[in-house]
Amino acid sequence: MKKNNYSITFVLPRPSIGYPVGGYNIVYQIAHNLNKSGIKTAIIFLKDASIFIPNYKEINVKKSGIGIREKGFKVLFVVFNNRRIKTFYHLRLYRFLGVDYDYSILDNVDCYYYKGIENVNIKTDLIIATAWQTAYFVNEFVKNFKSKPFYLIQNSEDEPSFSGINSINAEKTYHFNFKKIVINKKLYNRFKNEDSLFFHVGIDTDFFKIKRDINKRGNVILFPLRRNLSKGAKYAIECARKLLTYDSKTEIKIIMFGEYKINEIPGDIRDKIEYHYIPTNKQLLELYNKASIFVLPSLVEGMSLLPLEAMACGCAVVVTDNGGINEYIIDEINGLICPIADAECLFNKVLYLLNNKQKREDLVKNGLETVKQFSYQQMNKDFINLIKPYLEDNSASK
Repeated sequence: MKKNNYSITFVLPRPSIGYPVGGYNIVYQIAHNLNKSGIKTAIIFLKDASIFIPNYKEINVKKSGIGIREKGFKVLFVVFNNRRIKTFYHLRLYRFLGVDYDYSILDNVDCYYYKGIENVNIKTDLIIATAWQTAYFVNEFVKNFKSKPFYLIQNSEDEPSFSGINSINAEKTYHFNFKKIVINKKLYNRFKNEDSLFFHVGIDTDFFKIKRDINKRGNVILFPLRRNLSKGAKYAIECARKLLTYDSKTEIKIIMFGEYKINEIPGDIRDKIEYHYIPTNKQLLELYNKASIFVLPSLVEGMSLLPLEAMACGCAVVVTDNGGINEYIIDEINGLICPIADAECLFNKVLYLLNNKQKREDLVKNGLETVKQFSYQQMNKDFINLIKPYLEDNSASK
């Protein structure tokens, strides 16, 4: 059977059914733009990335989104097993799951769904791992196919708070003989002796924008609640609890959104907050535009895009010094920074902004200027400039 040829192929752990997480969305945006620019690009989704990982440890995680989305995965595995999965996105089947993400972005991207190396039926000049799990697949792939391996590292995935009991497995991937592409200075400095490539990811600045006057929002504080321990949900809850029990002269409203079911939120605050379970993109835009202050409690981030989205919508942001935030937040200029795992600091910074309207407005103004530097357009331009020399080198060697 004739194999399709590609210049670049990204490898993702598994297909996304709902709204894709940040790292997936970045790959989708870049792959779409590469094809649009004439660089033939594909995406491989893995059915089970763990089969390529020696000594992989199963993680017993309480799942969110059980029900229609998990059933969607089961149908996906049966119908599209070991075949192109592009049909699933092309027919807009995800809409039956209530998903508002525009997967038409993948219409110009060939997508494959593979179980093992023996199922692979493509050729590619460059193959790019996008997570520590996919690095093991790529490591096996280059033993069987003549491709240059790259590693898009979007976070410190070997942090125990991120990869848990598999942190050692994650750390081992950083010793694979891959060309690394990183998205923050912390990672760049970590791998500085390896001549790593560096670029910044971005957000949809055409979508995330101010829809509601920042002076008509009141004392509304917005928190994300995400399950991975690295996202610091417990500190968001602690901060919210302090705000709710604070004797304020004016009402403080807490809005939270994320992957927790409402009955998983502690009972002492559950009925005192507004909560949105896995909001759609349009709903998230509305939430940003309701809030005056956005709080990010993460312990570790590659380059969190949630604060950028919030800033684009006119929020003042309070964030933790989580490793990726320093790519665009300058303390006291366009945001306020706290140490990680410090709910007391988050609480005090939020109170400070609630009581200092001028400071809040200054942060918003500077934040809006910052966001202009982190658009999809700039991200795509930077990535092409970064990767093109390696495509040219490969063409010259043929």
